[in-house]
Parts: sequence; structure tokens; C-alpha cells
Amino acid sequence: MPGLKVNLHNTRTNVVYSRFQQNSVNFSKSFFPFFSKLWSTLSKELKSQKDIVIFKENLKSIYNPKRYQHFKYGSRLGNKYLSHLRLGRSFLNSHRFVTGLADSDRCLKCNKNSIDDNAHFVLNCESFVPQRNVLFNKMELLLPGFKVKSKKLKLFILLNGIYLDSEFPDCRNKHIMFAMQHFILTTKRFEKPS
Repeated sequence: MPGLKVNLHNTRTNVVYSRFQQNSVNFSKSFFPFFSKLWSTLSKELKSQKDIVIFKENLKSIYNPKRYQHFKYGSRLGNKYLSHLRLGRSFLNSHRFVTGLADSDRCLKCNKNSIDDNAHFVLNCESFVPQRNVLFNKMELLLPGFKVKSKKLKLFILLNGIYLDSEFPDCRNKHIMFAMQHFILTTKRFEKPS
């Protein structure tokens, strides 16, 4: 770990460790630089907690996302691909480009030279128009007025569901997940070439 940073002045800074010298972007995302920076963002109360069990519980409440039951429905493969899209770690070129697995972040399926991200794949790519029409027709039956919603809202609903903050889960979320998984599987976008 880097040396402790001594704060001689009464400032609001919360940084405990001196910053690592940034050699490269990859180094800044490696374990010690990343987590020493993350440690500095925690509240003083949490950092001064003496009981490790209470510390972990409080840390979990900050960093663990809420679990939604509708994410577990559908086929194993469809659910896997949908989770990859949601997390930004799919086989789309924009996701692969970030991790260094692709040479370009552009879509190779259509001729628009667009960035191959979630929005392009689900809403715009010309290679998947028939599958998208089936998806949007199903969504229109589940959520009347779906086709006139903004692209950003459509994408959020298709990847995550609706009324996520509600006390009781919406039963339509399960059907949205089925429809989205069907779209992903029928496009065959993530199948490995034989």
C-alpha cells in the first residue's frame, strides 16, 4: 500500500492514502490503486468501525445491488446473455473493445458505422429488424404505448423491467424478460461461429 497521507490543515479531505503514481490506465484499475481510492471515498464512521462483521454488513448495503426476482426467469442461455448486456460485458464490439478483445467498437453487422452497444443492438441495428418487430409487438401488448416511449426508456425497460422501486414486483417483468431473451436468442448475435 502507498504511504499514509498526513493532513496538516483542517480541510474536508477524506483521503487516507497517498495516490499511486499513474503509470497507465490499466495500472490505475488494478487492485491497490483502485481500492485505495475506493477506501478514501468511504465515510469516516464506516472506516472507523472496529467490528469486521458490522463493517462488512454496512459495506454490503452500499455496494451490493438489490436483487430482482424476474431476472431468474427464462432459459439459462438467454438469461446469461441478458445479464451480460445489463452488465456491459457481452460480446458486442463496444463491450469487447473496452476490455481489449476487439479492434473496433463499431458494428460489423450493418453498414451504418455505428457503435455496437446495447442501444444499437436492441433498438437500431438493421440486421435484426424482423426480430425487433416481434419484440416491440410483444412489448406493446404488455405495455400499451411502449413504441412511443423514448429510446433510453425503452432500452431500460427491456434490460431491467418496470417499476423496480415498487414494494410489490410487477408481474409483467417476467414476460418482459422472456420477450427480451427470445429477441436475443433469435438474433443469434452471440452464438460462436462454427
